[in-house]
Amino acid sequence: MATVLIRDFDDALLETLKEVTGQKTGSKAVEYACERFLTLVDDSRQYREMIGDLEERNQVLRDRMESARAACSQVVEITGQGDFPRWLNYSV
Repeated sequence: MATVLIRDFDDALLETLKEVTGQKTGSKAVEYACERFLTLVDDSRQYREMIGDLEERNQVLRDRMESARAACSQVVEITGQGDFPRWLNYSV
């Protein structure tokens, strides 16, 4: 295990780290925060990937909804019905 020396570390930040990590010593709090940071970076990458996938799926569903709305609109037009349903005016 390597030894790390940090000079002029902010006292308030160190106390906050100890409080939020539940560690009693500053060095353990900093070590814990660093370990958690790496985990959170990995989680963040995975979530960004998931968000991208969900955005793509959402766009596919929006496109399908718009196609269905347009098709329904054509059916109403072809059948000559004047009482155009309100939900067909919904835009996605």
